[in-house]
Amino acid sequence: MKRRRHIPDNRLDWRDPAMPVIGKSGREIDHTKMTLKANLAMQAAGEPHWRDDPTYNLCRKDRQ
Repeated sequence: MKRRRHIPDNRLDWRDPAMPVIGKSGREIDHTKMTLKANLAMQAAGEPHWRDDPTYNLCRKDRQ
């Protein structure tokens, strides 16, 4: 009985850091813009830093 030959895999490699990311709309996503927008939104929301947030670690016994 002969073995089947494997067809070479020519799909895109998802681990490639230079590979573009395409969103649902079909446009390429720019991660630097998305990161900047997220940072600005967090600052505008007025959320405290995790060190200043009293609800960060509720199981800690010595919280104030």
